[in-house]
Amino acid sequence: MRGMRKTPSDDTPWATSDQELLDLLQEGGLPAEHAGLELLLRRKPQRWEDAAGLLGLIDGSSPTAVDALANSWRTFRRIEGTERGIGR
Repeated sequence: MRGMRKTPSDDTPWATSDQELLDLLQEGGLPAEHAGLELLLRRKPQRWEDAAGLLGLIDGSSPTAVDALANSWRTFRRIEGTERGIGR
């Protein structure tokens, strides 16, 4: 059905492993931002340092991967703030 979100328990290609998301994140661009947001929503880090830790040593990651994760982080913080009722 269109518009339905697949869950990790669905045995479909949509159920993506964390490693596949990390690989996408390393490539940069919009797909990387989506992958980064998915990782952040799964892991729910409380600080940027924890989010950056998803990339391992951030110094070894490509600048495009760091940029994509930073954009994902901003979106994640807005989502988390809205879910907790503490802002927009």
